[in-house]
Amino acid sequence: MYISKLNNREGLWLAGGASLGLVSNLEEALGVILPETYKEFLLELGSLSIGDISISGITCENLDDGGGSVLSDTLYFQKDYDLPENLIVIQPDEDAPYCLDTTDKNSVGEMSVVCFEIQSGEQNQIADNFQDWFFRYFLTHINR
Repeated sequence: MYISKLNNREGLWLAGGASLGLVSNLEEALGVILPETYKEFLLELGSLSIGDISISGITCENLDDGGGSVLSDTLYFQKDYDLPENLIVIQPDEDAPYCLDTTDKNSVGEMSVVCFEIQSGEQNQIADNFQDWFFRYFLTHINR
């Protein structure tokens, strides 16, 4: 579903789909059950970047391997920028990372996507779920 919208993009890098076991390990490391739309992204693509814009995910079997890793990015922003523990970084940005909000789940377990403003600490909802954010916001942003 996700890859079909990315074909032929200049500067596209994909980590490659993660296994169900790695997704389960990530959920355990984060202490949360991830929403299905984000799991689908991890299973299909793992992680991606297009130029200098990336979506954090699973890049290899070491979940905390640095850039591109949702675990590494989340831990980095928690430590260095006081990111609240309820947020999981899906698109790192030193001014305003985009995050899944683990405290804002709908009836099927989908989490809203928020923009966390580093300077003010404000959280602004951007989308109802990861898939909506990916197709409405992320793809629109990289097509500019």
